[in-house]
Amino acid sequence: MSKVFCPECGKILSQYAETCPDCSFPIAKYVKDANLTDFSKTFVCPKCGYWSDMNSIAGEIMCEYCHLPMFQTDEDGDVTLKATLNMKSNEEKDSYIYSLLERCGKTDEYSEEAHQNFRRKLHEWAEEERKKPSQPVVQQSTTTPSANQPHCPTCGSTDIIKISAAKKAVGAGLFGLFSKTAKSQFECKNCGYKW
Repeated sequence: MSKVFCPECGKILSQYAETCPDCSFPIAKYVKDANLTDFSKTFVCPKCGYWSDMNSIAGEIMCEYCHLPMFQTDEDGDVTLKATLNMKSNEEKDSYIYSLLERCGKTDEYSEEAHQNFRRKLHEWAEEERKKPSQPVVQQSTTTPSANQPHCPTCGSTDIIKISAAKKAVGAGLFGLFSKTAKSQFECKNCGYKW
């Protein structure tokens, strides 16, 4: 079973879904009207040449650049994918996809301007992704802090230590009972407050 992206909201759905559960887009009607019957084939936008196969997470049934229904070619998606992976330049890939449209007699809607717009948007997206700093993986703590966990009354930090008896004795020995350390139980490692 193939998965498709809902053209309206982008949710991944079964190709057999009647409607999208999130936005109520009529998936089944759209697929039928666009004559998308064999999800093992390569789907191409007849206007800009953007293509999709169903071998990835999910396939596009509407061009995300032109917002037109994709056209089902006669070539298997895995054949197109293998062929384009071996190509070095975008020009080679574009020529290959255009030949698919030619073979299926669907070049009448093709627009070089729309194709260049698609390539430009794709390039801009790739540049934005490249410029984004890589996000370090943050491991979430599996333990939740207890409501009874002591915290600093001054700064609220839970990064505290219990003042040892030896430290209290040293404080009392040096400063007597006026020592803050001798009378305190905890010390905040964040702000240094003792209580």
